[in-house]
Amino acid sequence: MTTFARDALIVLAAAVAACGCGTASGREEMPTTKVERSDVSSDVHTAGEFVATRSQLITAPAVGGNLRLVQLSPTGTRVTADEVVMRFDTAEQEFALETSESEVEEAGLELQKLDADRAVQAAQDEVNLLKARFDVRKAELDVTTNELLAEVDARKNELTLDESRRKLAQIEEDVRSRARTSEAARAVADEKRQKAILARDRARHAIEQMTIRAPFAGVVAVRQNMDASGGFGYPGMSLPDYREGDSVQPGRPVLQVLDPTAIQVRARVAESLATTVKANQKAEVLIDGSARAPMPATVLAVSGMADRGPFWRASTQREFDVTFAMPALPEGIEAGRTARIRIEGTPLRNALSLPRQAVFDRDGTPTVFLQQDGRYVPTKVKVVARTQSRVVVDGLAEGALVALRDPAVIDDDAPAAAAPPAAGGAR
Repeated sequence: MTTFARDALIVLAAAVAACGCGTASGREEMPTTKVERSDVSSDVHTAGEFVATRSQLITAPAVGGNLRLVQLSPTGTRVTADEVVMRFDTAEQEFALETSESEVEEAGLELQKLDADRAVQAAQDEVNLLKARFDVRKAELDVTTNELLAEVDARKNELTLDESRRKLAQIEEDVRSRARTSEAARAVADEKRQKAILARDRARHAIEQMTIRAPFAGVVAVRQNMDASGGFGYPGMSLPDYREGDSVQPGRPVLQVLDPTAIQVRARVAESLATTVKANQKAEVLIDGSARAPMPATVLAVSGMADRGPFWRASTQREFDVTFAMPALPEGIEAGRTARIRIEGTPLRNALSLPRQAVFDRDGTPTVFLQQDGRYVPTKVKVVARTQSRVVVDGLAEGALVALRDPAVIDDDAPAAAAPPAAGGAR
């Protein structure tokens, strides 16, 4: 046998081996399951949280200036009604109070001075009026003797009378003008005093607002400091809680007081399972991290609209909020504790069912891939009910074998058979 023929046989054998290996390893075995007839549990399992139905959000006072925390009750602190839960530095407000009190006193002294000046001016005006009236009266008496005097002297008396009357009228007009002017000046001073009094009262009220007390007996929950990042943030960003010494913007929520005697359990249920959860349905609550046995509960209410939750914990599917009532809440359970919840559903008796992953949605129609003659044929089915793990169907025979994956996806994901190496070799 020549060298060329020997090399060609070797290459052919390698190609056959490669094709066989590629076919065996490239074709992934299809996972399948059987259609079962049995009782299907419709219980719903979900995670919940204990929440306080009565709570009060405590915000920083809406006052101007820099607010700095000097006292803050930490999270978990039990407080009584009217107990101080946080206090802010009052240095700026006390300075404003001193300034306004000084302005009130200054305005009061200014009013006193205006009143004294008015009294002095009134006395002086009275003297001037008496003197002017006397001059008018004297001139009138002098005019009565004109018939006994020479014509020049008589004319002089008449001119003197006219001048005296003019002076009296001028003095009376000046008195009225000064009265109006002094009255206006006093009104301005009084308005200034009222403004200073208002600023003083506002400063006193601001100082009172700096000390905040609990509206009722409860447990303190300190909130995150939204200003800790300097105004920069992104979804999921972890922020520290408020603590003593932090600066707070006016009106910012700082803490929350929760009533431990009014607690409910809340959970979220997928929209596809909402029809299996109704009010007054029985449930069991198992507290996470606790050795207590599951506690009985009842579905209190189911929200009327499904959503994906807030942006920081948005879900991929829409969910309903479900509230549970517990007749006897054990001691030591506080808001914020998590729990596992099982909502008891009515079992579906003698039903044909499949795992949820065996039913696919093709063009809005429930479809399974039924094994027939070594192939997987798409078959439309009628979905009777859905649970968290299984789908009750109609239109399939018991024991029928269906695929757990879409065969088209498996074919697309299968690696291509290895190409045979190019023939060649040294002669």
